Amino acid sequence: MGGSREEPRQRWPPKPQAPSLSGQASCPSSCFPVRSVSSMFNKSMPNSYSRRSRSPLILQAPKKLDRKPRPSGLPFRVTPETVRQLQDILHRRWHEHELTRCDRLASAFLQTSTDAKSIPADLPALEYESVRRLAEKIEVLARQYPQLQVKVLKGDVKSAFGLIPVDAKLAAHFAGSCGGLAIVDMTLPFGWTGLPAHYGAFGGAISFLVARESPKSLDPIEQDDESFFSFVWVDDHILLEVDRGNRLALAETALRLSMIATLGPKSINEKKFSSWSTRLVALGLTCDTQRRTISIPADKVHKALNRISDALSHPTVSRHQVEKLLRSLRYLAICCRSTRAFLQRLHQLWRRSSRFQSIRLPQDARHDLRWVASLLQNGAANRVATSIMADTLEPAVHLFMDASNEGIAVLYPAAREYIRLQFDEEERLGMKLPTSGSTSWFSINVREALSAVLSVLVWGPQWQATCRPKDRPLHVRCWIDNASAVAWLGDHNTKTPAGQELTRVLYCAELSFNLHVTSKHLDGSSNYLCGSRIKSVDWANSNSTKMDQSC
Repeated sequence: MGGSREEPRQRWPPKPQAPSLSGQASCPSSCFPVRSVSSMFNKSMPNSYSRRSRSPLILQAPKKLDRKPRPSGLPFRVTPETVRQLQDILHRRWHEHELTRCDRLASAFLQTSTDAKSIPADLPALEYESVRRLAEKIEVLARQYPQLQVKVLKGDVKSAFGLIPVDAKLAAHFAGSCGGLAIVDMTLPFGWTGLPAHYGAFGGAISFLVARESPKSLDPIEQDDESFFSFVWVDDHILLEVDRGNRLALAETALRLSMIATLGPKSINEKKFSSWSTRLVALGLTCDTQRRTISIPADKVHKALNRISDALSHPTVSRHQVEKLLRSLRYLAICCRSTRAFLQRLHQLWRRSSRFQSIRLPQDARHDLRWVASLLQNGAANRVATSIMADTLEPAVHLFMDASNEGIAVLYPAAREYIRLQFDEEERLGMKLPTSGSTSWFSINVREALSAVLSVLVWGPQWQATCRPKDRPLHVRCWIDNASAVAWLGDHNTKTPAGQELTRVLYCAELSFNLHVTSKHLDGSSNYLCGSRIKSVDWANSNSTKMDQSC
């Protein structure tokens, strides 16, 4: 009103300006959309970086961009090293009076990054499927079709993470320009915060499409309407089917069609698409459907032995070395439960150490590593029957045991034998120590676990002589009325030094006698027969004594 004119609204954020070589230069944090980023890759140096690199890539921007740069409020994800590299480049290209501005810009990059802006609660849920599901399926098919072969196939997605479309608003935070420089954060093409969780939705979609199909749904001539089995681990897809009719070919077709429907026609990685076989390396393990075993490949065994030798040959190791060692031994923990008892102290040592700290391995940890190396070289610990992993192996031997302040008793009803052992004076003194203290070594939990270990050592040679396949261990079930002892033997994890030593002895006996020992809880009121042996005044202290016929 009154002849006054409103000033035009200024555009916010302001339009970025390219730096001038002969005047005042500005350095806004402007970012490119996805199409501009791909254009720069195609027009600049597509082969000048490593696919494994996670640090920003600095390129000379082309003269003409596909689209205008768009400003963004989020800075790039950069590390102190890359900030120094950026400062050096800008120092050479910009005027001397602009260095202070660059320092402020680099400082802002360090204080806030795209990683700091992520919200973990907003990430989609991701559930990894256990290898146990493969073992369960092998056992089911082997029981249903004993005369037919069970075969496995592995399919892989080509550039899985690169096929996931990224919203332009999100991608804009991964690349930007400072004048004639184009800066591309490598987290865009090769992963960003929570990428496995984001891809898990697409991998699950492929698995879902495969599982809803059957030979009849793909070929009306077929009469087989049983759905296909599909297993997915990130971008690896595994099929497990019985060789019957045209089922194998149609299952592979269903997987390929599901990949194309979900991720496009270029999603199939033909180089890593295997053929149907009874023996296949998948997920870092060798799956043998004919022998019904899951084992560790020889190359991974050699790698683990080399890392153990390297750790034992040096007085100190880095935290990263221990982490790599545990990563190599995780396959052994899957195939052989015995090694979990030996890896417990090493894992605790890794968790207590800091990131850049040199770790001095104590003698007990070195002793555990020597045991693990012996187990790897022996070879018996490198494979496991699918019936054990699937928990479908029925117990062949049942033992009932109990412990008191006087001694322990174990009953072996099938052989009409028992063990009854009285504690000596030193062991009775150990019971009187407070259970919460570090000096406690003979608590009731230790005594209950001792009964299971003693029974395996006594009757183990007898069970080893029984006639059975080499890859089929004898399942021994120990019934104990102490829940803590059951947890020790079942979880292979205890903080008590005496309990740790008992689990080591037990699982070495398992490998020596080809046994599979499990424990179950039994109410004390139901364990009356073994309890009566505990209360007996006559202690035989014998390893194995025949029962009376009246028992």
